[in-house]
Amino acid sequence: MTRDDFIVGCVADNNPKYLGQALRLLQSWRWFAGSLAGADFHVCVVGHVEQSWLQSYKRYGAVIHNVSCFDERHLPSNKLRFLELPDVVRAERAILLDCDTLVVQEPVQLLESHDFLAKIADHATVSSRIFSNLFSEFGILLPAASEYCTVQGEATGKLS
Repeated sequence: MTRDDFIVGCVADNNPKYLGQALRLLQSWRWFAGSLAGADFHVCVVGHVEQSWLQSYKRYGAVIHNVSCFDERHLPSNKLRFLELPDVVRAERAILLDCDTLVVQEPVQLLESHDFLAKIADHATVSSRIFSNLFSEFGILLPAASEYCTVQGEATGKLS
């Protein structure tokens, strides 16, 4: 797997908190992603963004996209805008990261043998039935429901 096999990106709402998080994510990717550090990195910003932020992203070689809000009723859905990019459609693999993520080591091992990866949210958000349907749709064996949420420590529940 080479850096040319995929693109990486995030979607940031247009406020200093999320714009700063996107910059730190981009920096951490460039510094710590090893052989993948030079992969195309796309920063999607919801709405117009100030020139100073654009310059900061460009300094780290990012491709910047201004995207529209996906749905005002659910702002986290703005992440779906990344999946609409023509480069993503053409890519063999695409990695969409949350802005509040930092890369601390080369991710090659995570990417070589899996077609779908997910992290449990910080609180229970998706039912076991929905996970079962999702994994079934992609033909992936459903792992045991033995994980806990990362902040409150809530059990994710048992599959039935």
